[in-house]
Amino acid sequence: MEHNIVYVDSEKKVKELYENLKKESILAIDIEAENNYHHYGYYVSLIQIFGNDTAYIVDALKLKPDDLTPVFELLVNPEIEKVFHDVSFDFRILNYQYKVLPKNVFDTKIAAELLNEKKVGLKSLLDKYFNVVKKKKFQKADWSKRPLTKEQIEYAAGDVIYLIELRNILKKQLIDKKLWATAEKKFKQLEEKEYNLKLQTYLDVKGAKHLTEKEMLLFKDLFSLRDSLARRVNRPPFYIISNKKLIELAKSPVLKLSEWESMRGVHPIVRINAKRFYFSVKKHKNK
Repeated sequence: MEHNIVYVDSEKKVKELYENLKKESILAIDIEAENNYHHYGYYVSLIQIFGNDTAYIVDALKLKPDDLTPVFELLVNPEIEKVFHDVSFDFRILNYQYKVLPKNVFDTKIAAELLNEKKVGLKSLLDKYFNVVKKKKFQKADWSKRPLTKEQIEYAAGDVIYLIELRNILKKQLIDKKLWATAEKKFKQLEEKEYNLKLQTYLDVKGAKHLTEKEMLLFKDLFSLRDSLARRVNRPPFYIISNKKLIELAKSPVLKLSEWESMRGVHPIVRINAKRFYFSVKKHKNK
């Protein structure tokens, strides 16, 4: 399927996008985001919008939030239907970063579930209805790397160029099976839910709740220290010290500075900051 693809990385291009799409009745939307997996934190990398036979790849990392205002106006405009596949994370990250929640939404995952599709993932649905096979290598890609390759941009566009047609196919089935009223109710309920991004605390780590009170106090300090170092080197906390190892260190603290300085299986920043870990353990041991 051939479509125009426009890379949007300036305020001027965002305004052009808005002028081209503001009178559309339906748009397809997808988000690519950092989910504390390749780098530290949670943030939108790309916003893909398909409408008027064009896929717009909006580079959220090159644009300030104010520059994106026209995009957000499209998302919240109740006169324009927005087609997403599985709004759960997209809505949470949009709300977390920009305090934006789209209105008038058709979720193709919900539609597929109502129709009892065996596989409701977008990859499976595109394969079934359009014989399109998505490349696996980009499913866990680092979308914060710049510049994006031509292949990455085409992959990102592929997440939205079929969504409106998929919506049309699924909507017809929902109507034929007398399920459209149920679907409409579920879509409306999407606007009434709360979408809060759950950030991991020390209590969420597997095994933490089984620690003794003394172990828990040390674990809390180690968790906080790991987080501050992860932020410094822009890596997810589990890159610094795995959760499993952090639990082990709370249960069986390393008491010698030399052992922290030569510790293996951790990010180099741990060895560089060995004294901070050592003194944290020493503080709790002396309590």
